[in-house]
Amino acid sequence: MAYEQVKNIVHDLARKHLAASDACRGEHGITNANARTKLLLEHLEAFEVEVYARLEIDNEATPNEILETWIQYVPMESVDDSLKRLEYAEGADKPQRLLDFHQSVTDLLKTISDQVESEKVSEFFESLTEIEETFSRQCAVAQTGEADI
Repeated sequence: MAYEQVKNIVHDLARKHLAASDACRGEHGITNANARTKLLLEHLEAFEVEVYARLEIDNEATPNEILETWIQYVPMESVDDSLKRLEYAEGADKPQRLLDFHQSVTDLLKTISDQVESEKVSEFFESLTEIEETFSRQCAVAQTGEADI
């Protein structure tokens, strides 16, 4: 069984959000999108940067006793797969792929929260889950409002 420190898991997730941001505007990003989708992706890209910053700030403000806790490693393959699908999606498909990415991160965080024994560590991952769910809702609202852009 492999183990990972909480701080490394959080840092990896923060970097994946930065990669999601890049995917919304990168070389595979908004090149094949119509004007409405381009505006939506620019908006969602800003969300991803904000999630990244929030995770990094939470990481700095979290007590070392939580960050340095070793927990059984939870594979991130589903997060990595959803990130790849986002990176290679056509412009018009990116908003939905971004929601899928957030769902995979949320599922991972819930799994970790449910399986750790420490109440403090579990609560920490629950707070990260709430951050993800908040941004997922914001992305969904932005996507729903795309027709109004």
